[in-house]
Amino acid sequence: MHNGHCVVFPYMLDLARKLLQEDGANTALLCVSQNAGKIFTQPGVRTSAHASVPGDGAAVALVAASDESPVLATEVHHYFEYAPDVNITLEDGRLYWEPGTSEMDVGFDNTKAQNVIERGTKILPEVVRALCGRIGAGLDDIDLLVTNQPNRLLLRNWVRELAIDASRQFDTFDSYGNLFGAGVPVSLDHALRADRVAPGSLVVLAGFAGAGEMAAGAAIRWREKA
Repeated sequence: MHNGHCVVFPYMLDLARKLLQEDGANTALLCVSQNAGKIFTQPGVRTSAHASVPGDGAAVALVAASDESPVLATEVHHYFEYAPDVNITLEDGRLYWEPGTSEMDVGFDNTKAQNVIERGTKILPEVVRALCGRIGAGLDDIDLLVTNQPNRLLLRNWVRELAIDASRQFDTFDSYGNLFGAGVPVSLDHALRADRVAPGSLVVLAGFAGAGEMAAGAAIRWREKA
């Protein structure tokens, strides 16, 4: 799942759903670990503006072939042409897997950063709309939206673009920062612990990855165990 990046959890739900429905599997254990925050603690990198946002985290989810809290639909979009806008950089010019002592960083200039913000503002709502279309629901039917959490700007932009009330969006950005791929399952776990998901709620998980080369979502009808 390496290339799933920040949207790996909804993407794994998409794959798991297909395996459970089509291949006869009964359960799937989805494991997400985010430790890229170590990159941003390096002495030379930690002084950069973008180094203050990333955090580390991990989550594990068990999904099963049952009627309990069913995944109603999933949606995955690919935009491979955007991938080069964010990459790993090293001052000595080596590739990240080659030996050396220069510090690794995530490289993008201000123009590319602005492009990613504008792109992310657009493609996540697109995948959410397509997902709702698959299940015959409107945006007003979403009871809780949980996304990846790159920064406060994008979190704000998404509720604005989708025209949903901010009270229906849940994140843990203020506590953990950008958790990349772990953001969605960690925030979902916190929402459940905070009783933010009532039985029968329509929960939408969504996000976009990297520079916007991928976006994915999953719609779940949350309900009590029978």
